[in-house]
Amino acid sequence: MIEFARDEIHARPRHKERFSATPMIQMLFVFFPFTQIIPLASYNQPYAFFVAFLIVCARPSIILNLPPIDRAMLIYLAVLGCLLFLFATLDGLVFREVSFLLSYLTPFFITVSCYWVLSTYPNMFRKTLTASIFAWISLGVIQSMGFPDFLTFLAAHSEELGSNIALSGRGALGFAPEPTHFGFHMVLLGSTLYILRGPIWVVGIAFAAALMIAKSSSALLALGLALLIWGGTRPIRRLWIFISCLLATGLSAAIPLFLDDSYRITGIILQLYYSGFDIFLMDYSINARLSGAFAPFYLFFDRAFLPLGLSLNDWDSARSHMLNQFSWIINLSSSGPASGFGLILLQGGIFGLPVFIYFSQRYIFALSSNLLGYFTAASFMVFIGQLFLATPTSGLVLAAIIFETKRRRAQNTNQTA
Repeated sequence: MIEFARDEIHARPRHKERFSATPMIQMLFVFFPFTQIIPLASYNQPYAFFVAFLIVCARPSIILNLPPIDRAMLIYLAVLGCLLFLFATLDGLVFREVSFLLSYLTPFFITVSCYWVLSTYPNMFRKTLTASIFAWISLGVIQSMGFPDFLTFLAAHSEELGSNIALSGRGALGFAPEPTHFGFHMVLLGSTLYILRGPIWVVGIAFAAALMIAKSSSALLALGLALLIWGGTRPIRRLWIFISCLLATGLSAAIPLFLDDSYRITGIILQLYYSGFDIFLMDYSINARLSGAFAPFYLFFDRAFLPLGLSLNDWDSARSHMLNQFSWIINLSSSGPASGFGLILLQGGIFGLPVFIYFSQRYIFALSSNLLGYFTAASFMVFIGQLFLATPTSGLVLAAIIFETKRRRAQNTNQTA
């Protein structure tokens, strides 16, 4: 049974939490979003979305738990997706176009359900989140110690994918279909735990796993850019960040002295040293990540804010335009815009802009006055990259941000009363 409880904005509940199977199942599907029960063509598995959908349908009143602006914007995003979907059906649909719809619906259903679980079972939520981080890291360590294919069948279609990736110099998979998703997921889980005031040492381990076990250069880029964004919200007070970044850039040249060529970051630094910025033309993975994030935002302005829609044919035309216009782009994904927030902005056009502004405010500015802002900015940069909003952790992080924001406002109100 799903039991409804009013929002509990304090860190510790005033009553003893009772175990409930439905919230636990919901959390596990959110914390392990790539795990396959039935093999599907997509990376993201739909089980967290289905459970969240059932929770919201069973208790629609929990929608009112969200603050009005968050509720309105997430409903607006869902409606926008449904309208774009209806227009796309006029020309027929393929599976990938249908899957786009989840990027518009998932933030609403996952945020509502995660916020309800977090408000009702805060201790169980944090403990399960912490245990999940250790499970991801433990599997990554095992895979890094000579067993690269261990349990990879849970998220990958190839039984030898782990071995092939290890031979290429990339990191472990964990419960993900590729190291980049492993790294991004560790950043998101670690950031969520920090937002919820979990153990800082666990957060540190999660971030270290993204860089040292997943060996994700994309995760490193997201963390680095997040630092600059967070510093930019208070440029005078955080001038030390920009000075530190300049020093770190110089010291990074010493990384190859400590980490061998098996680490992808070492190879990237060496390529940058010998090739300069030509590395963006030579390294396919770096080129794909950067161009995939750049293309939707460029096209949004190039198309004068006109919606592209969900059609893959329209995306293919826009993709060809980008490849012809920018010689530095090696390739762009043929399955759609490779950016979580960029996808919404490009497909929705001017109608997607309010959603992008909303997410920017929530992820970057809402908690930017302290260190929390760095972790929320890191999560924002992950979804600027190739992790789509169809990934349930998008709603997880947003629910945590809303929860912490409400807690702080209530605390400030009590102090001034």
